[in-house]
Amino acid sequence: MFLVLTLLIITLANCEARDNKLPSDLKSTFEEINEKYNTHMKWDTDLADKAAEAALTPYYEGAYLKIRGQKEFSKKDESTLADRLHLVLKNPFQRMGNRVRHLPEGTTYGCSGIYDTEGRSDLMYVACLYNKP
Repeated sequence: MFLVLTLLIITLANCEARDNKLPSDLKSTFEEINEKYNTHMKWDTDLADKAAEAALTPYYEGAYLKIRGQKEFSKKDESTLADRLHLVLKNPFQRMGNRVRHLPEGTTYGCSGIYDTEGRSDLMYVACLYNKP
């Protein structure tokens, strides 16, 4: 019973969070982060749209590679969304950046996420999806 209740709460939170997609003006921040590892990739808007949903689930089977991160921020934190985005992706790219570095020329990618401000703290969920040519 406890497990069912927990899953229901998580599902409801995820449905509510989907309405808080990160703004599209963060595309340049995502590109900046990715270009540190590979300059031969091309942004794909469709993958970016899928990345918002992929940010909420640990597994996503629609891409060759997925990098995902999430972080909790205090309501008192006054850093910009771009700064928060860098913090969320710092550790995932330290772990997986080498895989991005070795993706072939012509790889497409898209990144997005969810920013949930409804709780006691702000939560940012982010994913980048990559497809080889």
